[in-house]
Amino acid sequence: MKIPAFKVRAVDTNAACGVFNGVFSVALDEKFDIEFSLKFATEAAALAVTKNEVEKF
Repeated sequence: MKIPAFKVRAVDTNAACGVFNGVFSVALDEKFDIEFSLKFATEAAALAVTKNEVEKF
C-alpha cells in the first residue's frame, strides 16, 4: 500500500513524527481501517510542519 505525501511548505519539521504516530494510533484505536488511518496521519503530519513550534500553541 502506498500513501502519497502531501506537498506543503515545511517550516518546522520537529513535530511531524509525533503528530503522525499519535494520529495514527488514535485512528487505529477508534477502529478505522489501516488505509484511512495512514492517510489521516499523513495529512495531520503535513499540516503540523506548516507552522513554527511557537505558533502551534
